[in-house]
Amino acid sequence: GREGLVRGGVQVRWSEALVERLASIGFDPRYGARPLQRALEREVVAPLARWLLTNPAGAGATIHADWRDGACAFRQAKAF
Repeated sequence: GREGLVRGGVQVRWSEALVERLASIGFDPRYGARPLQRALEREVVAPLARWLLTNPAGAGATIHADWRDGACAFRQAKAF
C-alpha cells in the first residue's frame, strides 16, 4: 500500500490536472471533502498499484501522476 511507497522512498508527484480532477469529484456540498478518500482510492491508489505491478519503481524513484484522457496516467521520472 501507500506505506510501502514511503518505506521504499518512492515519491509521487501530482499534476495540476489531477489535483483539479480530484477536487471536483472529491467534494460534495452536503458532506464536504469526505468523498475525497474514496475518490483517491478509486482514481489514483488502485490504478497506481496496478501500474506498479508492470512498472516496478526502485528506491528513491519519482512517479509522476497526471489526469489524461479521462484516467490517471503514470510515468516514472528518468534518473540523471
